[in-house]
Amino acid sequence: MIISSRNDANVAFYSDLLQQALALNGYQAKIDFIGNLSYLRQVNYLKHGKIDLIWRLGTHERDLAFKRVDVGLTNGMIGQRIFLIPKGDQWKFDRINNLADFIKHKLTGGFGEKWFDIEIWKYNQLPYVEIPGDNNKIYPMLASKRRNIDYLSRGMNEVIGDAKLYPDLEIEQRLLFIYQRDIYFYLGPSAIQYHSILEHSLRLAEKTGLIKTLIHKHWGNIDNLLQLDQRQRIHLQMPPGDLLTK
Repeated sequence: MIISSRNDANVAFYSDLLQQALALNGYQAKIDFIGNLSYLRQVNYLKHGKIDLIWRLGTHERDLAFKRVDVGLTNGMIGQRIFLIPKGDQWKFDRINNLADFIKHKLTGGFGEKWFDIEIWKYNQLPYVEIPGDNNKIYPMLASKRRNIDYLSRGMNEVIGDAKLYPDLEIEQRLLFIYQRDIYFYLGPSAIQYHSILEHSLRLAEKTGLIKTLIHKHWGNIDNLLQLDQRQRIHLQMPPGDLLTK
């Protein structure tokens, strides 16, 4: 299997899950990681068989373009959103207890071009800025405090790695935004023939607890690390399915 990632933060989890799930089903997988690619390059590579699969949030558009392996990979962690904020800006979030408070304070999220969260933020009337081009440039923009961006929304399985990569940013301590979504493997034309094998393998991984074990292996006791039980939970409404295209 030829794979790539958008950054190094979580590739180890997905490649490990791929190999171990297949091993459960009696298959030995050779994983070739070709490095980090932008989102658009990944999609182009997948379409043309230069990589075999990607892992992405499940959306209607992706379901039409590629073959989804219909087993969630993160136990819904990607839909539990925690903010990455500039160091010293925690005070902006300290008096927020619900969605109305958040909207009233006009805190603005930064998102890469066509990020999935945009439609959810729009539907829930939350301010945001969409920044075209290379997604990695958003992090220094946020740290600079010069672009009217107060935070980045990250999945709970992403935010710890991001905070380590960008020392001028820190993890917001109080809030947990929640929507129902998960990450899936999407196969390109070069790997369509493996769909049923992968789906059965991942269902075994789910049933045997392998997914849960690997989450703990790669992210530790993440609920405790992020103090989820002490956070103010804010549930976001999901827009109609046909709007969720990216």
